[in-house]
Parts: sequence; structure tokens; C-alpha cells
Amino acid sequence: MRDGKHPSGRAVLPHARHLRVRRGGKTAVSGNVSETRFVIAGGGIAGTTAAEELRKRLPDAQITLVSEEFHPLYSRVLIPHYLQGKVPRERVFLKKAAWYAQNRIEWLAGTFAQALDTKNAFVTLSDGRELEYDKLLIATGGQPRPADLEGRNVCHMQTVDDADHILKLLDEASYPSPLEGEGMGEVGREPRGVVYGGGFIACEFVDLFASRALPIEVRLRGDRFFSSSLDGASWEMLRTKLESSGVTLVTNCATSPLERGSMRGSVPADSAAIVGLGLGLEAELSWIREGGVEVGQGVKANEYLETNAPNVWTAGDVAEFFDLSVGRQRMVGSWMNAQMQGRCVAANMAGERQPFCLVSSFATQLLGTPITFVGDVMREKADETKVLGDAATGIVQLFGRKGKLVGATLVGTATARQAATTLIKEGRLITDFSLK
Repeated sequence: MRDGKHPSGRAVLPHARHLRVRRGGKTAVSGNVSETRFVIAGGGIAGTTAAEELRKRLPDAQITLVSEEFHPLYSRVLIPHYLQGKVPRERVFLKKAAWYAQNRIEWLAGTFAQALDTKNAFVTLSDGRELEYDKLLIATGGQPRPADLEGRNVCHMQTVDDADHILKLLDEASYPSPLEGEGMGEVGREPRGVVYGGGFIACEFVDLFASRALPIEVRLRGDRFFSSSLDGASWEMLRTKLESSGVTLVTNCATSPLERGSMRGSVPADSAAIVGLGLGLEAELSWIREGGVEVGQGVKANEYLETNAPNVWTAGDVAEFFDLSVGRQRMVGSWMNAQMQGRCVAANMAGERQPFCLVSSFATQLLGTPITFVGDVMREKADETKVLGDAATGIVQLFGRKGKLVGATLVGTATARQAATTLIKEGRLITDFSLK
């Protein structure tokens, strides 16, 4: 948080202790959680799942869900499908606004936590209110990494509002839709799409622009998509697909906004380009750190999703937890991981003792080529890698640590996904994997 601004751009208020909201009921004691005051910071899939699970377990508990967005819960996984017209907008939403009241969950929409006092057990909200808690869950997710680019044609693809804006830009420019055939948009303006980044969201932007028959340029800081994970053969397969589809690749781009501060400029309002930013997410951690919670890249937690602070847990994209499935501390930014962590952390906050263990996976496609990541696919964290297959059948890259299989990337095939998941879950050796 800098200069009184949240990463979203919204102004925040200074601490206002006279606005503290005191809840009725007794402070929870060991063995009696029925009247516990639960505060959940973050209204995404992890936070909302946790609230729902807590309500099932504790009918009389007080549950407050602080959500930066004004929308009820929706599926971010469905946003690319909405953008391409595969699902209507209403199907993106998973909850209705009435659901929160029906489940006696206090839903504070359009606000967010900006300060934390773990000693006195309260959080300060962006509107100045202070909420006391008995148990706190930090599930605030991440914000898109900033780029020094300005202009209304510069887009993220994180929220449903982002998606609405992208569609508006496409419609305003009269870009061709898949059903309308090719066109030139406004007179004298050739439509095109420019994508910054080489991760999953960048893939979605490429597919979206391709569905509108737009000329596409992709700008990368490094030499490939998924540069921290993909081997040379897998990237060559993707590069060939991109270039054969007419996509212009600019690699080792010195002016890529992936390096903060390295690109400054603007995209004029009359520019024909729609610029899609797929630079990944970063967590806003200053208020959490200042509250006494240990942080690294995310909020540090053990396998029970407990932080170092008493009665404070974390879940979802912001959590840097000890991943039992691969044996190290890490962050996982996937929908399934966040949902399952929401369930697990609710059980632990309700008094159970459940370790979180899930072999994470991500799947997408790039111009029809399937891409799947399973487990821990950071090349720098592996002490051995092994590449199997070829461009004709698909390429599988295995990641090993101390002889055990901890991760796999699959490009051009998805048939080995379950096998890799099972071997990682069972703690098997990298040599136990076979494509046969």
C-alpha cells in the first residue's frame, strides 16, 4: 500500500479506532466455538468456501466476510469462456447476493482490510471500521502485477469487470467476432491485439484475440512462455504453433513491463491495439506484515494453514504454505487449490486438526495445444528433470527432488496427467513414471 492507495487504486482511510465495531457474544474459549467471531478477509473462492463450511459446522457462529468486490462470488475460471461467448454472463456467478443473508453471513462488499492488530485481535477496514475477531482468515488473493502502461485499451483478465471492459473495447472498435468474419473495424484502423507476458493469462489473451481474427503480437521478457518451468522441446512445440498461426513473438524484450519500471508510456485512446497484460499476480502484504504475521512472497503458513500469529489462518492464492505433496513451502495460484484450502482451513478454524495435502494442477490451451502443469514445476527447485515424448505425441517433462517425482509439465498431451498426479501423491520415484 503506497500513498494511501490500495493496489486496486482505491483510496484507503487512516486508522479510526472510534469506529470499532463490537460484536455481541462471548469471546470463544477452548472447547466452545459456537459463539466464535470469525472474520474472513477476502471474498473469493477460498474465503467464501471457508465461510460456507464454517456455517455448516457452526450454526451459531458469527461470520463476517470482507470482500473488495461488489459482486457476489463468481468463477474466474469461466471468465475466458464468457469472453469468447461460450457461456452467458449470468452463468459466471456462483452465488446470488441473497445467499449471504440466507446463510447468516455478514457480507461487507466493496471494502477490504488495510491494517491488522494481532495483539488486540482486530482488523481495520478501508472505510475506517475496525472489526474484532476471535479467529481470522486471510484469503485476500493477489493483484495483477503493475506495468508502467496507461490507457483504457490496457486490460487485465482477472475480474468480471475486467471482462466486461474487454468486451466493450472489442465492440466499440467493431472488431470482427467469430460469427461476423473478418473486418477492419473503424475506417483506417486495423485492429490488433498485443499481449505482455508468458503465463496462463497471456495464453487466454492469445486465444481470445485469435477467436476475433485479430493480428497478435506477444512480448516476452525472457525467451519463452512459462520460462521458469518449460524445457526447450516443449517451448519449441508452442513456438512453432504460435508462429504458424501468424503470431508475432518478441522475446527478450528490453521494454517488457515484466521488469517493473522498465516500460513507461501510454496506449492512446485512439490506438487500434487492445493490450492484454498477463504478468501474473502479487500479494499486498504490507498491512499483514505490519500486523505481526510472517510473510515471504505470500502469507507464511504450515500444513494446517496456520500462521505464526495466534488465531490467524490463511488460504488461497495469498498463502505461502508448507505443501506436503512436494515437501516445501510454496504458493499455488489455482482455483481448485483455493477451494480445497477453504474447506480445510474452515475445519481447522472450527477446532479440527486437518493437514492440507493436495497435488495441485493447472490446465489451459494455447491455440488448441493443451498445456498442463502438475505439482511443483519450478525448474530451479528440482535437482533433476527428465523429458519424454516428442512433438508428434506430446512432450512430458518430469521434475524430481531427492529421487522423488514432485512435478510434471505436459504440452500437446493430457493423457499422463492422472498418472503423474497419482505418483506424486504416493511419493513415488521419478523413475516410476512411464508414458506406456
